[in-house]
Amino acid sequence: MQQLNKRFYNEIIPSMKDVTPLASCQLILENARKEIYIANWGPAKDLKRRLILRIADSTSEDCVTMKDLGIEKGEISFQWFIPLKPGSFIVYPLVEEAHLQHAVQLDFNQETWKFIAAKQLASLPKQLMRPTIIQAQLAPNIGGKSLILIGGTEQRENWAYSIEKNVYRKLAPLPVGHNITTNVCVNYKN
Repeated sequence: MQQLNKRFYNEIIPSMKDVTPLASCQLILENARKEIYIANWGPAKDLKRRLILRIADSTSEDCVTMKDLGIEKGEISFQWFIPLKPGSFIVYPLVEEAHLQHAVQLDFNQETWKFIAAKQLASLPKQLMRPTIIQAQLAPNIGGKSLILIGGTEQRENWAYSIEKNVYRKLAPLPVGHNITTNVCVNYKN
């Protein structure tokens, strides 16, 4: 798998960037679940990244602890580090390598990317196993701007988190045979 990834990143992506116009985009990157970067990738063909969060066992000038982030247990993975608005993210810590139980909102200074504050959000009604999370604009009477958590239980349940109301509500389940969905990402040189 690593050889395939090496070829993909070293040969295929560079050849595609030369023939395919790229829109600018912002990415969240992580290193060993201890460093979180915000990166901009655009037509200049360069990935420019900036460290926005370094997690350590004790607070220092350039590090925060999980407790500083309002996270009692679990670890941060870029897959569940969701942009909310400029300088603000909703983060679902992974517990026991696979489960989501709660979320926190992390706020940063938009210019310096210094960490400002963490705010606890409503707990999930159930523990979910690596659901796929997408942002959606629902009708105002059913939550408005929301995150949809797809799958993650044997019952194929889906949940909507209303960002404005800070509550979850149950949605229709996935079709039979679709128990769990997941974001599958590949690490290279990590």
